[in-house]
Amino acid sequence: MASRARAKKAPEPEPARKTSARAKKAAPDVTEAAPDVAPDVAPDVAPEAAPEAAPIAAPEAAVAEPPAPKPTRSRAKKPPAKAAVAEPSVSAAPPPRIDADVEAANEGAREFTKVLRTLTEMMRDRGYDTDGPLGDRDALLRTYGDGAMFSVMLSGSSGSGGTERPPMRIVFFPHVTGLKMEHIRKAYDGPSDYCLVVHSSDKFKPNVAGAAAEIEKKLAPTGHHLQMFTMKELEANIMHHILQPRFFRMSEAEVAKLMADLSMTHEKALRGMLPRIHDDDKVARYMGLRPGNIVRIVRDTPTSGELDTYRICVPAPV
Repeated sequence: MASRARAKKAPEPEPARKTSARAKKAAPDVTEAAPDVAPDVAPDVAPEAAPEAAPIAAPEAAVAEPPAPKPTRSRAKKPPAKAAVAEPSVSAAPPPRIDADVEAANEGAREFTKVLRTLTEMMRDRGYDTDGPLGDRDALLRTYGDGAMFSVMLSGSSGSGGTERPPMRIVFFPHVTGLKMEHIRKAYDGPSDYCLVVHSSDKFKPNVAGAAAEIEKKLAPTGHHLQMFTMKELEANIMHHILQPRFFRMSEAEVAKLMADLSMTHEKALRGMLPRIHDDDKVARYMGLRPGNIVRIVRDTPTSGELDTYRICVPAPV
């Protein structure tokens, strides 16, 4: 049976769909002419040119750092030794040398100035006139620099309470460190009160104390007294301390009135009716108290105001 090739029929076009009347009304007529209206004429102004954009810089390419060299353990070669070159000598001025003797003299002058200040205040508190030779410090400093023993005489005046003070001779031993008996014996120049100011240690040697005791025996019949101070003791005034009460040496009239008020005698006061102060006490030495003298002590109290107490000077125990 012979096969027959059948030709395929082409697809027929679809018939056009009819547009309904509703669709025609809804769709606008595109063929309708535009209204005869002239468009607005743009003003003859050239539009401003837009600013040109700045060129964007290309990012820099990262540069790779070279790797750090590894430390080597090879020993560094020593540089060859250079020949020593003699430098030109420069004549520099040597530093000023301070003479030890000059420095010691200046230190001694400063120390002696402090001693003079305390000594002047002490003699003024005792009732002596300090405007005379003791007030001329420049002359005393010049005499002190000579190094020899010298003395100053103070005239007696009425002390506290109207008590007459005998004349006072102040003897200075400026640079005598090893004080001996002959130095003390040379200081004696007739009956008067003596105040010896020596450049010595805190305590006097037994031979010096023995020489002072000999002068005391000579002065006993005349009623005079001798005292010895070191320059270290007189560098500061102990009476100017803020905690130190005020001391007043009583006259004979004041002592008699006190004994009458207390209904006691002076002998009973010496036997212990009054508090005591030794004659080697620092305040007693400052005021020049002797056994039998009575002092009035004024203390400031926070509740009772000023409080008066009394002490009698007695010899220090040996």
